[in-house]
Amino acid sequence: MIFVDSGFLLALAQPTDALHNSAVVWANSLTEPLLVTEYVIWEVFNALSMPPDRAKAHLILSHLESAASPYEIVHASRDLFLAGTQLHRERPDKEWSLTDCISFHVMRERGVHRALAHDQHFAQAGFQVLMRTQPPERIQPPHFKARESGFATLKDFLREQELAYVNHALAQTNGDKEKAAELLGVSVATLYRKLGDEDAGN
Repeated sequence: MIFVDSGFLLALAQPTDALHNSAVVWANSLTEPLLVTEYVIWEVFNALSMPPDRAKAHLILSHLESAASPYEIVHASRDLFLAGTQLHRERPDKEWSLTDCISFHVMRERGVHRALAHDQHFAQAGFQVLMRTQPPERIQPPHFKARESGFATLKDFLREQELAYVNHALAQTNGDKEKAAELLGVSVATLYRKLGDEDAGN
């Protein structure tokens, strides 16, 4: 099991994020269950509070809560709050946020040692920070057209994942391309280009 931090989810949702490509590659290299807390989800919602981004937060939550999701959500509780504030109090030498402290408590309690995060605070707490390392190789998905080497190019891989995310946004908006473009933070023309639709003017 791998713990998921807000930085990973935000990088996935925002193509302009410096860690977006890394997050996409990591997301498609995972084959095991994922763990996230409601406190992390709160951070995601807070970071996506500007009007152009608000719908993205709900798209992320929809994915986390879907029946096919690999995520287990740890719900907020009084016990977790107290455990987090205790760790926060015990480490006056660190800049760990309360959410960080709760994440570390949950990871230790569940025996989880790896985090899909880029935040150095996880490393300070003794955990492996996966987004500072290379993702593991994964068997090529069957829908890629293989080259002679038997492996798709990174460009093709990222294109496929981007298209899947665009189609997910379209599904959330019942096929409304204008609403999907707004959800993704791109222009309608860019959305058409992503879909490879030559009838953008129709």
